[in-house]
Amino acid sequence: MAIVGGLVDVPFENKVEFDDLARFAVQDYNQKNDSSLEFKKVLNVKQQIVAGIMYYITFEATEGGNKKEYEAKILLRKWEDLKKVVGFKLVGDDSTMPGGIVNVPNPNNTKFQELARFAIQDYNKKQNAHLEFVENLNVKEQVVAGIMYYITLAATDDAGKKKIYKKVLNVKQQIVAGIMYYITLAAIDAGKKKIYEAKIWVKEWEDFKKVVEFKLVGDDIAKLGGITDVPFPNNPEFQDLARFAIQVYNKKEKAHLEFVENLNVKEQVVAGMMYYITLVATDDAGKEKIYEAKIWVKEWENFKKVIEFKLFIGDDVPILGGIINVQGINSLVFQDLARFAVQDHNKKEKAHLEFVEVLNVKEQVVAGMMYYITLAATDAGKKKIYEAKIWVKEWEDFKKVVEFKLVGDDSAKLGGIIIVPFPISFEIQDLARFAVQDYNKKENAHLEFVEVLNVKEQVVAGMMYYITLVATDDGYKKIYKTKIWVKEWENFKEVQEFKQIVYATK
Repeated sequence: MAIVGGLVDVPFENKVEFDDLARFAVQDYNQKNDSSLEFKKVLNVKQQIVAGIMYYITFEATEGGNKKEYEAKILLRKWEDLKKVVGFKLVGDDSTMPGGIVNVPNPNNTKFQELARFAIQDYNKKQNAHLEFVENLNVKEQVVAGIMYYITLAATDDAGKKKIYKKVLNVKQQIVAGIMYYITLAAIDAGKKKIYEAKIWVKEWEDFKKVVEFKLVGDDIAKLGGITDVPFPNNPEFQDLARFAIQVYNKKEKAHLEFVENLNVKEQVVAGMMYYITLVATDDAGKEKIYEAKIWVKEWENFKKVIEFKLFIGDDVPILGGIINVQGINSLVFQDLARFAVQDHNKKEKAHLEFVEVLNVKEQVVAGMMYYITLAATDAGKKKIYEAKIWVKEWEDFKKVVEFKLVGDDSAKLGGIIIVPFPISFEIQDLARFAVQDYNKKENAHLEFVEVLNVKEQVVAGMMYYITLVATDDGYKKIYKTKIWVKEWENFKEVQEFKQIVYATK
């Protein structure tokens, strides 16, 4: 990679080359957006050394007689005869100029075929699959914060069956720190056609590309493809991530861990990348210990967050670091969480609380983040203070109200026991099996789970499930009731009660 320099001013007066570059950027924008900007004059030029030269040109242009200032970001590599508009925006606008979605005339040019092949190869490696690329059917693009591409392609699977990774159904184009491509494709899996989306981050000037996400269309979570080992755990990138995790932990814990080395790194595609880093650090006493850090990274947003930090040996739960106060309690994030908790309570209680304000926020690292929000809400016109405990896993777009209670009330605001609408869900069946196994172990019995008949739930300090189930005992069907206490954020579940209520015939 070239040594990237800072931005430096370039003398531009009476230099035709910069006028030509500005005109080129205007023409590119007009073509993509069916617009009619007219270049007037260059106002400023800066340059930066990347793998080539990146020019930042500020200029005047008119549209419909209205004069405005624009900035264009143009990558030049003269030795490759490459000239490309990387960014285009109004001066004072933090995002690039958005445009309509326009068709790309050659969807099967080498560039788009290579991107589609790269996404499929990455998926095959992570999934141990054997998809084969056939063709791109359509490509469109849209200038948003850059250029986002959606490519439809065809492919065959490993059974010799033609899996048609068929159509790029949508195409956009977005420049973040580079270009993010969204490729939508169709494939037939075991005779059934499915649609996938691949999200690929490209920085051409660094010869960099990375599959950020691969998922089924209609599936709310990324196609994870398992957690895969990374070959060089002590390269600078992963050492920096490990140090970042230690710094976050030290700040929350008021500790003094010092990074020594990485032992292992694994990664998993989520909405970004989840890194699982096993590392060695010395504690306050100078003793080396092994820790595991789980770090969520979205590089194109310059975002990273420690999701979990725990001792690797002899510690089965995350190091929580205590519950700590959060600054900026009236940010939109916490107001939205408070409103979510109130709405959830109203729905469960058939109540009519109205959110007023957030009074205090604390947070705790669990498998995600637990927020403790003290809020004011009105009940029949009377202001009362409540505490909400909300579990959030941002990378899964998950949030759940774990507890909601009046301040001064020692028990959770239960809201009554409510019926669960889908008693045959995998989650509930697993809980029922767990209860049966627990009973068999305690009673030296041999019950065999058959089915779930009914489920109710109740908010406590976690969730209490009341499950009615069928199990066989020596071939005879019997009906049982079990009461199971679950605290998901602690990976905790406990059978509180298990009893037989009805006998049935064989």
